[in-house]
Amino acid sequence: MIRELEIGDLAGCLDMAVSRDWGAEEHKWRLLFDVGTVFGYVEDHAVVGTLVSTSYEPGVVALSMMLVAESYERRGIGRALLSHALDHAGAGAVVYLSATPMGQPLYERLGFVKLLDETLHVGAWAAGHATGTTREATPDDLTAIAALDTAVFGADRFELVRRLPSFDERLRVIWRAGSVVGYGGAWMNIDTTYIGPVIAESFDDTCALIDDLAGPAPGRVRIDLTHDRAELRDWVTKRGLEPIADTWVMVHEGRTLPGDRARLWAPVMQALG
Repeated sequence: MIRELEIGDLAGCLDMAVSRDWGAEEHKWRLLFDVGTVFGYVEDHAVVGTLVSTSYEPGVVALSMMLVAESYERRGIGRALLSHALDHAGAGAVVYLSATPMGQPLYERLGFVKLLDETLHVGAWAAGHATGTTREATPDDLTAIAALDTAVFGADRFELVRRLPSFDERLRVIWRAGSVVGYGGAWMNIDTTYIGPVIAESFDDTCALIDDLAGPAPGRVRIDLTHDRAELRDWVTKRGLEPIADTWVMVHEGRTLPGDRARLWAPVMQALG
């Protein structure tokens, strides 16, 4: 049976994720429960499949966390969850996701089309000096950050943006000519600092944000970059991050993602875009 999960089901989600070597990403899951709809396939009171649908107005939906317990594989649970989420999104929505090699065949069968290649980069950041280009965000910046995010993303993500100050380890902005022209966040997922989102007008501003976000991070740093960002991929590799795994951004029925994507350099996380 598919039903909408509640925060009380979090332990079951984490147990299943750990059993599939995804890790106990509690901080991440709590945000997804806050801003998205978590669908679960439940059998004998146990969560044996999950899929998260996060909707942004008007009509943009990010799907993520497609996961099925190993003992329940090949029973059509993944297909049922995905079909349910597509019905929930509605016929006019732009629905997209990041696909792993394991999930890609199912997504293609249900009408998803590959848009971009994407690579996860992970390593110890070779910290430099503070750039002086960015500063720590304050509560007074949130309205301007949200306006920039909406213009770039092509949809209203205020419910996500307003949670970033408490979710992130660091949130930084670039002000220029009286307005926010760039912002970026860094958040901790188990033992790794994720860099994202990164929104900026130029390559130089992007590098400044990443440097100021990643520089103080202890241990491993991760950033997810699409292959059309070749210059940035080369730059983060020189700073110590290595490409470790590939995924693909896929869009249902090959629709066009809205917004000014030229200024979107890295997502909050693959689950949210």
